[in-house]
Amino acid sequence: MFRTRSAAIASANGLKGAIYGVIIVLFVLFEPLGLYGRWLKIKLFFQLFPLYKRATFKRQKIYVKSERNQMSYFRAENLSLHFGGLKAVDAVSFAVEKGEILSIIGPNGAGKSSIFNLISRIYPPTSGRIFFEDQDITQEPAYDIAGLGIARTFQNIELFENATMLSNLLVGRHRHSTTQLWQELLFLPSVRANEKAHRRRVEQVIEFLDLEAYRDKLISGLPYGVRKVIELARALCSEPKLILLDEPSSGLNVEETDDMSFWIRDMKTELGITVLMVEHDMTLVNRVSDRVIALNYGRVLAMGSPAEVQRHPDVVAAYLGA
Repeated sequence: MFRTRSAAIASANGLKGAIYGVIIVLFVLFEPLGLYGRWLKIKLFFQLFPLYKRATFKRQKIYVKSERNQMSYFRAENLSLHFGGLKAVDAVSFAVEKGEILSIIGPNGAGKSSIFNLISRIYPPTSGRIFFEDQDITQEPAYDIAGLGIARTFQNIELFENATMLSNLLVGRHRHSTTQLWQELLFLPSVRANEKAHRRRVEQVIEFLDLEAYRDKLISGLPYGVRKVIELARALCSEPKLILLDEPSSGLNVEETDDMSFWIRDMKTELGITVLMVEHDMTLVNRVSDRVIALNYGRVLAMGSPAEVQRHPDVVAAYLGA
């Protein structure tokens, strides 16, 4: 009797150990970061839930076609932005053709970055219209702009400093997410496949910009020039059709600026991305630009090739005060 009971207890303990072993193996396979890692994923998800909800349950949109016969890839028509009596942008019109690099130059306060803020819908325009791929996007909410294929970088770097470079770049893949809330919470095979696809695309961008050495480094410990390139990388991870570069060479040394010029040209030739750039460095502008627009006090002074714009008397007067 005693031996039978002991054998039963031993058998039960063995079965319990086997069950625990299976649970541990399942955790290693499906939750390699453990319960804490799952908690971080859930926390991050709910922090980003408003964006997720808008992207998943996007309302039906009606786009208004332009009445013009000749369409441009991107076009601004009589775009204005007023802050009370201050006209930051004053009836600016221009077009960008597909595959073009168009640069916007001008003194500080000319309205260059304000135009980017209008395109990315940080500010609603006082008047005027914005078209992308022959669709009127003037009233598009800011959270839908990336989904249309428009990405941007910022004059002041906007990265998550306490996250790694890889984590920052994966944020750029948000618009390509196809999984649902319940799938994310359970970390199903479809979610894992989706994350692998995002990781592959991010690795391609890392290789394109020679950022392999910084993959697992925290942003807070990286030099300014590297951070500048990482912000460009995050924008490229969204696979944009049109990219807005806001002073990409600011704060860079000569060697880093040279690298930036090569990457901007490669974005056009190798990746097929159309580029709209705000820049003060005229050496960079001359190297990469197909056309240039000069602004001052929110108005267009001149438009044409880099050489033509730099020779324009109004541009010379705006820069030199002549």
